[in-house]
Amino acid sequence: MRAYMSDIYILMNRYNRDAYFASSLEALLKIKDKKELAVKSKLLEQYVIDNDNPMLAFRLAIELDDRLIRTTKLQNFIIETGDARYILKFAWNIKRTNVKKLQEAIMKYGNIIQITKFGCFIRGADRSTIEDLIVKSNSAKSAYLYLRCVKSCDVNKLKTIILHSKRPRYLFALAKVTKNKKDLEKIQELIIESPSNIYVRLYAIYIKGADIKKLEDRIIATKNVEEMKKFAKAVKSPRLEKLCLLF
Repeated sequence: MRAYMSDIYILMNRYNRDAYFASSLEALLKIKDKKELAVKSKLLEQYVIDNDNPMLAFRLAIELDDRLIRTTKLQNFIIETGDARYILKFAWNIKRTNVKKLQEAIMKYGNIIQITKFGCFIRGADRSTIEDLIVKSNSAKSAYLYLRCVKSCDVNKLKTIILHSKRPRYLFALAKVTKNKKDLEKIQELIIESPSNIYVRLYAIYIKGADIKKLEDRIIATKNVEEMKKFAKAVKSPRLEKLCLLF
């Protein structure tokens, strides 16, 4: 939410540099008559299109959408610009859109992270197609985002990418959704081999069937008393509690 508000402030600062747009939008928002509002909004729509400015088009679309005025022309303009940032923003923030057209555009012009976010957050997205693109891309970050956000995702399709990444945060997310014992054993070993004490501890706390002794041994091997105390407190480990008394 904080990031979204920051984007809005940046947009406001930028569109204020266009004096005509700023004053016209301010006047537009004061209009009460629906017919006059429709006519004036079309004029401002044409202005941002003639100036080839997707940022202003998006800003105008937000206001028109709030007033139940269709933004199809602005949507089509943003798609034609090929600017994936605003294609995603439009799909995310405007209530009445053509999701199919916007998905086709984001798949054509966007990078794999932008495509993944579309699948994660846009209602009506063709998630099966996006999931296949993520698998094809071999992007561990995309696989992780999709795994976290889309409950209906095919874990088996994404797990190989995440396992190969060896990133503790991604591995822990996979451990939370998989029930395959062999996969869990592999994840545990990779987390033990990683430099992350935090995820060793989180694995012990939250993953059913975790091998507590192995995870304890991994923490003891650090020779870090503070880490041992944190683990002992979180997991209620009598073995580590006794060991900590020596320090």
